[in-house]
Amino acid sequence: MFKTVILLIAFMTTAIAADFDVHFSGANLDQELITNFEGFKAHVQGSSYYQPSLNTTPLVDFVMLLTNKSADRNVRYALDYLIKTGGPWQKNRKKATEQEKVYLSAAAEIIAEQDPTCHNKQYQANRRFAPGSAEETHLNKILEIQRRFIGEVHSNPLRGPLVLPPAAADIPDPLKPDVNKGWELFKGLLRDPNLFKEPSGKSNPTPKASWLNDVESLGFLIGAVPDIRGQYIDGLWAQSNPWMEAQHNYVQWWFPIDTVGSGDGVNAPRFLDSTNTILQNNDAVRTYAQQMMRVSFARKASFWGQRVVNNGDGTLRLEKLAVIHGEKDWEENWIYESHNYLRMTRFLHSLRFLGLIPERNALFEYLKSVSVKDARVRGSVKFWDGATPDLKPISKHLLSLGL
Repeated sequence: MFKTVILLIAFMTTAIAADFDVHFSGANLDQELITNFEGFKAHVQGSSYYQPSLNTTPLVDFVMLLTNKSADRNVRYALDYLIKTGGPWQKNRKKATEQEKVYLSAAAEIIAEQDPTCHNKQYQANRRFAPGSAEETHLNKILEIQRRFIGEVHSNPLRGPLVLPPAAADIPDPLKPDVNKGWELFKGLLRDPNLFKEPSGKSNPTPKASWLNDVESLGFLIGAVPDIRGQYIDGLWAQSNPWMEAQHNYVQWWFPIDTVGSGDGVNAPRFLDSTNTILQNNDAVRTYAQQMMRVSFARKASFWGQRVVNNGDGTLRLEKLAVIHGEKDWEENWIYESHNYLRMTRFLHSLRFLGLIPERNALFEYLKSVSVKDARVRGSVKFWDGATPDLKPISKHLLSLGL
């Protein structure tokens, strides 16, 4: 199993900031890692931009910073040593979360892509692990991932192909995502030189929700990163309607917005100015995230007892599914369970936020049609109509592209 390293000291709640330059010569990897990490901590303590990472430790943040800067040979060498051995923090190990396994796997592959010779490096002169130990198992797993990549297998090493739900059958073929594309897009995102930079030209930039907020949010939407419970987006698509009725946090991951949701206390990432910048500048990530959200919308529509229908003129509509004898009418269910009304606000907001205007309009028209025949819904329509005002630059940018 994977292991990750943490430092059990007070700075774990320190705000994290970017634009810190790391310096490695390779002369003494342990000492240089400590020096750079200590400098990193000192740099971040005065930051008003980055907030504490919600779902990872500061050392994982540091690993991601090194991954982002790994085009530098000395940084890459230090990162490879760190993720394989734990470096100077080898004794402070704990079991990695499912998200952290993804970050470590992506770092391992990026290293191997930049320098194929790294797939054989075991650093036995620096660290010797007892046969059969957890440390040796971890090292072998990282080596396996790198050798797999060198062997031309470039899909996510931690999961199989993306599985679309039956509801996706109603989405036109060009809108269905390539089931293996998300992983390569995710690794490209990690290499983006602007990923961890604070915005320039602003005296008071909007604080980022966390160091890895954008990586976590967009990584989840494109199927590369699980939520903090270890569930990938398609695993959630596959859940039953009763499960979706009983659970609350998954909608915050499927349909992120720019505010904190009520949910059940799960630390879901948010759409922020920094997320906007990525989506505006990275056409491939934006398009794939849109495709995936279309699938989430189709799956959610089936929860409402509806299917997505293409009108053939660039617009969509929701059409009632036939109720199978002996099964629940899920349209009646969402109307009766009023907590779904607040969810509708999120869906309308998020769909427009990511530029999915046909889906947003189809949902709003459906809600209006339900309100005509059901007084319970009628009082909410005016609120929903105002739930998606002019949002932030990403909506305007995507609309300008005609999406």
